Amino acid sequence: MLQKSKIRLLGLLIVLAAFVIAIANSLSITQFQVSDTNPMTYVIVVMLMSLLFIIFYMKDDKLQVTLRRADLAIASAVFVAYIILLSYSKVALSFIFMSYRVDAFLFIFVLAAIILAVFGTPGLKRMKFLLFYILFASPLLLMPVTNLDASFTMLNAGVVFNTLRLAGVSVVQDGIKIIGASTGTISIASTCADIGAFIALFMFLLPLAYLYDGKPGWKALWVVSGIALMFVLNILRMFSIALVWAFYGIGTAISTVHLFIGQIIFYATIIIMMLIAYKFGLQIPKAQRNEHRASHRSKPSPNRIAASAYAVPASFAFAFGVIAFAITLPYSGYISPSAYTFNSSTTVNYAALGEGVLSILTNSRQNVTELSIIGADYAFSLGSSKNTSNLTYVIVNYTREPETGAPNIAYSKVLRSSAILFNNGITLHTGTVISENHTFVVNYFSIPYYTNGTAVTLRYELFKQVDLTNESQCSATGSHNISAINYFQSGVYNFFHLRGTSYSDMFCSSYNILSSIGK
Repeated sequence: MLQKSKIRLLGLLIVLAAFVIAIANSLSITQFQVSDTNPMTYVIVVMLMSLLFIIFYMKDDKLQVTLRRADLAIASAVFVAYIILLSYSKVALSFIFMSYRVDAFLFIFVLAAIILAVFGTPGLKRMKFLLFYILFASPLLLMPVTNLDASFTMLNAGVVFNTLRLAGVSVVQDGIKIIGASTGTISIASTCADIGAFIALFMFLLPLAYLYDGKPGWKALWVVSGIALMFVLNILRMFSIALVWAFYGIGTAISTVHLFIGQIIFYATIIIMMLIAYKFGLQIPKAQRNEHRASHRSKPSPNRIAASAYAVPASFAFAFGVIAFAITLPYSGYISPSAYTFNSSTTVNYAALGEGVLSILTNSRQNVTELSIIGADYAFSLGSSKNTSNLTYVIVNYTREPETGAPNIAYSKVLRSSAILFNNGITLHTGTVISENHTFVVNYFSIPYYTNGTAVTLRYELFKQVDLTNESQCSATGSHNISAINYFQSGVYNFFHLRGTSYSDMFCSSYNILSSIGK
């Protein structure tokens, strides 16, 4: 028999282990770091701290393991919903699925299923704060904040400039640049005042605030004080760098103060806030005393459950984790440009963009003929110019936003259509349509492309007129670039759109182009 506190610990360890298995593939592509050039990378902090958060629920003595069939049924239904949502959204969103880390946004479903299996609906209610917290493993909810990165940088530049003026240093400000008396210039770039680091700190302190015993108001004040402390420390860091620059030159500033202070502010803030937590009336929960040992009974009491009774909920929890792990295995091969990289204000070089479009089309393994280029709209033909009846025509345009793409040409009737997901996370839409009394086979897809340091979306549409009785297309069957998991998830998407799962409308040129992306 196990005591109540040990039962709770064992249940939490089961939830933890199953959840780690479930999100392992999502974790593996984060590179386990917060980048100062991309504020959206703060999500790794949420992912890792959510694991500690699970163990922090040991302080909740009302959390109990339940062994009810109804809870297992609900858990299974939630997990099936997770599989459906995951499958549909991966195909519908194409590469954007990873750009916005929608995979992490869906963690809430698999975690809820695991908690339900072990702790039942009462446990799910008691762990609702964890479920709310895990939503921030995707940057979706905080994108309005991360998009303020440039404005936050300007704020910091202004504070540093005015601090230097108060210190008697003769400088002038030009945007994020601070110009000294000798016309030397120092820039307060986004890497100096990364808003993502502040979000990461906030997300780090939240689970600790839950762990501490204390009044909610004081907990909130403690978290806000931590953010304010790091802001002040970072201002002092930038002021110190600027001061050394003003008197000793930029080389000395970079090689000394800039080199070591930036690496310790984040950790110093955490240590300081933990050391002064008692000032806010916060205390780490004390370990519970040994529970009174009940007399031996033939039937286990609510406080004592036979260890063998864990077999069923543990089996469900681990099954959810393993299935989630298996269905997310393709993540490692996905192309995943961050949505933040599309926010660059750099002017697009149309000539370079055109060359990039052309180089991608050469992967079709057919002759490429340029037909027209108007701004950033391109038209090409694929195939032998000696056999014009069998040419495939291509329309390409671009957008500065990450988009899944849509047909550029209006079709009066769609005879059939379907979608197939490639191993690199790009979705190809295929179909046979009628336009102006002619029948066409159409393929369209979108891919991310970097030009002149700016991320854009290239939207491709391939089409050609065909005789349906003599149609010859490329089949995806047996393709090593489309896994069984992708077939399944494409089937889910097509099912909800009342589409078939026949990919006879796929051009081999489309297949060759998409197969080359990400290699």
